[in-house]
Amino acid sequence: MAVVGIHFLDKTFPYLSESQKLWGFWLDQGLRFSVPLFVALSGYGLAQKYQSQTLNYRSFLKRRAIKLLPAYFLGSAIAYGSIIFFRVWPGYRESYPWWQIIFLGRADYHLYFVPMIFQLYLLFPFFWQATQKFSLKFLLLTWGFQLGWFELAGHYLQPFKNGFWSDQWQYLLGLTWVGYFVLGIFLATQKILSWKLLKLLGAGALLLGLIFSGLSSWQLFVRFGDTLQAVRFNRPVIFLYASGFIVFSLSLGAQFFKPSWLWRPIEILGRWSYEIYLIHTLPLRFLIDVKHFSPLYYPEIQYLLILLFSSSFAGLIHWLSSLKLMLFKNSFSQTPTKVKSTQNL
Repeated sequence: MAVVGIHFLDKTFPYLSESQKLWGFWLDQGLRFSVPLFVALSGYGLAQKYQSQTLNYRSFLKRRAIKLLPAYFLGSAIAYGSIIFFRVWPGYRESYPWWQIIFLGRADYHLYFVPMIFQLYLLFPFFWQATQKFSLKFLLLTWGFQLGWFELAGHYLQPFKNGFWSDQWQYLLGLTWVGYFVLGIFLATQKILSWKLLKLLGAGALLLGLIFSGLSSWQLFVRFGDTLQAVRFNRPVIFLYASGFIVFSLSLGAQFFKPSWLWRPIEILGRWSYEIYLIHTLPLRFLIDVKHFSPLYYPEIQYLLILLFSSSFAGLIHWLSSLKLMLFKNSFSQTPTKVKSTQNL
């Protein structure tokens, strides 16, 4: 939901007055916990799983590929096909070779996430063992590494923002997100700090990070006039805010999510979040780039329509997957019976 909000806000900025832009930047920065939390939850879930299971590297990568790649290829084909069909990005068809579209998520601007998360999956066994052995020390090391990469990419590599890769190439690299991934692993295994202390530390980092990120994003926009550079993820203040959000939200535990019936719709969206992420730019572009609706014209309704379409697509994908699995199980369960009857005969 937050990712959809960020991309919807990006379409609204050209329509906003100066005073409205200020509030738009604050809202955008408030939603920037989204991808870091997505990455941290990946590390958290995997670490919880393999605390009680033996990690077989080949089987691990195979499961990740089966879980992510079919929907990714389908989403890439739909996104790229729609861009060509509606011609919403002139010249896009000639912009990237096929291998980048397939392997680097270049079919659309948000699809960097899949090759990026696979980079982290490839290194998960190392991160898992290092976190178990060195705990907080290894976490702090990855944090320092990620912040150092922010500094390098944000200053010394600045000319690349107008080159072939643009600013988007930084998101593709696992280096930009490694601290969040290891933070998720650490929180699943930590035995040093109490959850109460983590809650306080997370809340403090969340509040300070949000204040500084909101102020700095506006200052960057006033200074350079570039919205993309002003709001981007790879800034230290966003790292502070997102890390605080991750720690605080995970330290709350299940108590926050009661009564369960109240959170049921959110839980469904959570289960379908990957497919929603893959497809949500299609209805967003159709409304604003193809039909040329102003994003300020009933923005709440437009946002809900985008979310509804994306959720419907996600539900369809899950239904087809479950149907395929059910048919496979039925055919498999019938095989022993046939063999047995033949033997008896």
